[in-house]
Amino acid sequence: MFPTGFTFGTVISMPITGWFCNSPLGWPSAFYFFGSLGLVWVGVWLFLGANSPSEHKLIRPEERDYIEASLSKKEEPKDVRTPWLSFLKSLPLWSLLLTHMAQNWGFWTLVTEIPIYINAMFDLDISSVCY
Repeated sequence: MFPTGFTFGTVISMPITGWFCNSPLGWPSAFYFFGSLGLVWVGVWLFLGANSPSEHKLIRPEERDYIEASLSKKEEPKDVRTPWLSFLKSLPLWSLLLTHMAQNWGFWTLVTEIPIYINAMFDLDISSVCY
């Protein structure tokens, strides 16, 4: 689910950014727009979020009681040490890290360089390149 939203957000934001770059407001307006969206998103979660079910504004009493009853069955936390050395020696962990770095490099290289390439080869403006 997470990678889908990440990619979908990139696909949606590219044409919006191209439109803002060609608008009379100029390219800085894209930063203001997405920054404003981030502030709205924070506002939504400040309203919807709560520290506990009893503090939540929109929860039904039955649901709150069910959640609080299940939370009361906590076990005492154990003092477990994190095996950092085992993590550093883990071949599967290193293979995941390397493949993730390679995927990120490829993705961000394409996202940032393809519009420049298309502009140079086909002489298209930024709003056409972003679609």
